[in-house]
Amino acid sequence: MKLPSEKQCLEWFKEFKVPQNILQHCLKVRDKSLCLGKTFLEKGFIMDLDLIGRLALLHDMFKMATVNLKKHNKYHTHQFSEDELLAREEIIKKYPQMHEGEIAYSFLVEDYPELALAVKRSSSLTDKKESWEEIIVHYVDWRVLQSQLVTIPERIVYLEHTYNPQGEIWEEHKRDIFELERKIIKALALSSEEMFLR
Repeated sequence: MKLPSEKQCLEWFKEFKVPQNILQHCLKVRDKSLCLGKTFLEKGFIMDLDLIGRLALLHDMFKMATVNLKKHNKYHTHQFSEDELLAREEIIKKYPQMHEGEIAYSFLVEDYPELALAVKRSSSLTDKKESWEEIIVHYVDWRVLQSQLVTIPERIVYLEHTYNPQGEIWEEHKRDIFELERKIIKALALSSEEMFLR
């Protein structure tokens, strides 16, 4: 699979004026995803660590497009700069009504078609994950709140407080992430705490 370099990915963060809090989240997801990927390798799984690193870095590169600037809470204290807000407006204008994973897909698909699909799937709550690499990044994104490793229940509290999701679809998403965690625990024969200890 053709992949951009990590340096290129970080240049895109600068180009699109991605706020530091989002960059720090993506870097933490990358670090913890690579940690988990290496644990899979040690257990005998075939794993593309370069792919994991790029998926994790790029999964929220366009997050600003979906940030609700009017909603403030105890979790979000970052004050966005004028340049960051202008970049957000330009992204929304170019990619209207699109989720950050869909924007990343549109941005990447011409030069990196396979990566584009993998980023879209790994950042989606509904798309079926096609590889362990996508599963790992999706799961770790749930486990990283801002730049801190948390449990799935802690992350759910944050999501419910911040976005107030409701209904059967949200309940299904919660069931899915716990099922994904059980799948990883079974594959590695490690607890949710042990899988990141290496």
